[in-house]
Amino acid sequence: MISIYGATLVALCVAWFRGIRSARLLWALGLLIFGILLFRVALGRSGTYATMKVMMPAIMLSALWIDELWASWRNNAAINAHKVMTAVALTVVLINFSSGMCLDPVMRSNFAAACQQAFLLEGKFTKLPLWGVAIPEIPRVGVFVDEWTATSLREIKPFLDAHTRPRQEVYFFPNEAVYYFLFDRTNPTRYPVAYFAATYDRQREVIRDLERSRPRFVIYSKKTWLIDQIPEDVQIPLITAYLKNRYRTVRKMETIDILERITAG
Repeated sequence: MISIYGATLVALCVAWFRGIRSARLLWALGLLIFGILLFRVALGRSGTYATMKVMMPAIMLSALWIDELWASWRNNAAINAHKVMTAVALTVVLINFSSGMCLDPVMRSNFAAACQQAFLLEGKFTKLPLWGVAIPEIPRVGVFVDEWTATSLREIKPFLDAHTRPRQEVYFFPNEAVYYFLFDRTNPTRYPVAYFAATYDRQREVIRDLERSRPRFVIYSKKTWLIDQIPEDVQIPLITAYLKNRYRTVRKMETIDILERITAG
């Protein structure tokens, strides 16, 4: 991406000083500015997902320059220095574009899957069976869910039915906001997901809310979504430490731990 943006900047500067003004160059300039601004996402959060997110301006610029260089090649019939330079530049852009696409493991796997599925006719003209697990005992679910989620929901429901009542404050930690709706329980904090309390000040706010409401139980999910795979004791250390100090584990299940508040005395 950096090479594409750098080459685009040089080409636009040269065209500007030569007095060339066109809609195509303005389009390239807009893509360049947008791409540079968007590139900050990849700098702030590394990983394949962030890279894919910021690649689109670079891909569009690559396609633009491929078209421009190919048109320049077609318009120069003689084999001269200009045509050789055009061929070299076109080759570089193509290599950069293809390597950027092929080296990315997610894009590579998606491309391979698309090629495989394109020639696979089985199941494309038939109605596929519904996939997933139904949970009729929890009416608010209303959809099929995967087996792990079904196990988690079925572990939580009997305990909540036996030890809590509807609308009672129960803290689902760290990242199960939908459970408040599914089980009709109240969030004791203003953050539906604990990860939203990203700063120490916001984490202290969550702790103040928990101290004020003092929910008896915390449902601690052992397998859940993590931001950049960072565990909760690193992502939100103050809240995690608070729960360890103020709550004790009263039941361990396959997908969750149930914590109960430690009472004085």
